[in-house]
Amino acid sequence: MQAALNEEQQKLMKEILINGMPSGDLKECLGFYTKQKLADIAVRYGLTKLMSKKKEEIIDIISERILETLSEEIMYEDTSELEKLMDVCSDKETDTELKTITSLLRYRYQGWVYLFNIKNEDSICVVVPEQIKKYMVEFLSDKDKVIETNKNQEMLGFLMALNNMYGIYEIDQYLTVWNKYHEEQLSYDAFVEFFDKVKERYSFCWMDDNYIINEGFENKEEYQDLLNDVIHKPYYMPSKEDLEIYMQELVDIDSEQYIAIKNYLSKKVKSEVELDNLLYDLETICVLSALPSEVINFMEEYQVTFDDSNDANVFMKLYIDWQNNTRVWNNRGYKPTELYNDYNQGIVTQNVPYVRENKIGRNEPCPCGSGKKYKHCCGR
Repeated sequence: MQAALNEEQQKLMKEILINGMPSGDLKECLGFYTKQKLADIAVRYGLTKLMSKKKEEIIDIISERILETLSEEIMYEDTSELEKLMDVCSDKETDTELKTITSLLRYRYQGWVYLFNIKNEDSICVVVPEQIKKYMVEFLSDKDKVIETNKNQEMLGFLMALNNMYGIYEIDQYLTVWNKYHEEQLSYDAFVEFFDKVKERYSFCWMDDNYIINEGFENKEEYQDLLNDVIHKPYYMPSKEDLEIYMQELVDIDSEQYIAIKNYLSKKVKSEVELDNLLYDLETICVLSALPSEVINFMEEYQVTFDDSNDANVFMKLYIDWQNNTRVWNNRGYKPTELYNDYNQGIVTQNVPYVRENKIGRNEPCPCGSGKKYKHCCGR
């Protein structure tokens, strides 16, 4: 297995794997962890200031919290993923595929899953402690609970999709979109009750007054400029296909324009991990409608160099075409190309002179004059 993994993947394996004989008891599984790793799980359950206690006491406290919250926590999980988990652990799966292993990490941080590296064997044993497995099996056989959980997952998916398309939006817009696709209408109070339960489990957005705000904005001061820009603009109404796309991604990674810019950058950035990181950050500044000069500065921050001005213009043409066909936040989810015909808007697709500018530090004031740090403004 190790020979097939790159350096970063090997580091991940070293961090998450338990060296020892697998155990089916929750406390025994927790006992394989160091106090620091136990503290990581404890934080997930709101347990703090445990480090001064003996390890045995910490294990008792964490195991008790895991079991007492299990019935509530499981109601916000993907039932299809839980079924896969049951299949994996019941078969004593020894799949060494990194994708399979990483898909289980979220359950590891909940204290539900433990990954054992069996001594003298090139395999991994996935263990769900018997106390947890028993409840999961009972839960998955309860049709009413599964139906309720699936609704929670769908509501969570809508929350993620609108978060990715709008950046900031009103609760009423969530209700409008949800109720468009469901006969059973969702009320304002029901949504707020749902949000209060999921906000402790997921951190991709937060609520302020009647707005849902992307996690990239840390406070009202940071999102106010965007809100002022869009407050009188209409929302784009997503199709079911849109919702499926943006439940998973910030942008449409299967679009012709995204693939074109990814192919271009893959020739500049050879490391797959570094390319993924670059594209992830580039997606963020794209939905924020970054200016060409800001994009060039951003590329320099990632130490991506251009051969000459023609090469830089090739990149910028690809980027502008991509941004014109991306659901950007200052258009409330509309692509610039969708607004161009009606409002004569959009980014002018012309050559952008490549001018090397001084690199801006992430913690320096943003050159746009907002008064914010660059990393919280145009460098977001």
